[in-house]
Amino acid sequence: MLGNPVWVAVQLLLSLAVVLALAVVAIRYLAHRSRFSHTAAIQVLAARQVAPNRSVQVIEVHGRRYLIGVGDQVSLLADVTDHFPPAPREPQPSGGAAVFARVLSERMRRLREQDHAGEPGKET
Repeated sequence: MLGNPVWVAVQLLLSLAVVLALAVVAIRYLAHRSRFSHTAAIQVLAARQVAPNRSVQVIEVHGRRYLIGVGDQVSLLADVTDHFPPAPREPQPSGGAAVFARVLSERMRRLREQDHAGEPGKET
């Protein structure tokens, strides 16, 4: 005997709610574990698009900071660990962009000086 149809419906809804709650908890737990392992290895500190499908980025890998060029390929441009301050705990878009611009400008100036060191009289 099935009993009262209203009671059966209530039991069905409660069972469904328990199953859905367990599914949500499992998904959040797995997402948290996955996110932790991926973000610990490489973190993008700053990025700037310089042309269509071309950008430069400052990334952090195991405590070291690198300036990379991203386009058809990814190229290491410089190790900027000593020149790029530690990443802020809370994102600050305007401050991060200013720091990135300063680091990029300084690196470009040094590259120009290196290129023109052996070629007197050549201007940019």
